[in-house]
Amino acid sequence: MDNLLDALGCLDYAIQKNPEDFQGYAIKANILNQINKFQEALEYYNYAIERSSNNSKLNYHKVLRSLKIYRKSHLIES
Repeated sequence: MDNLLDALGCLDYAIQKNPEDFQGYAIKANILNQINKFQEALEYYNYAIERSSNNSKLNYHKVLRSLKIYRKSHLIES
């Protein structure tokens, strides 16, 4: 887990240095997903998609995160 948190810090730096590159946002979204921060992951997928709207893989991952958030919220409500 510590390695993933370290990676997030590195990605923040990479995004700061090159904010128009979608890859930093996408990788950060993937890591946030791995540590079950689905809402934040969705935000970073959105940032990545804004910078690379033709990337169908990003849209696919965004839909999956949205479904996880939806399911989680409905389990809590039940």
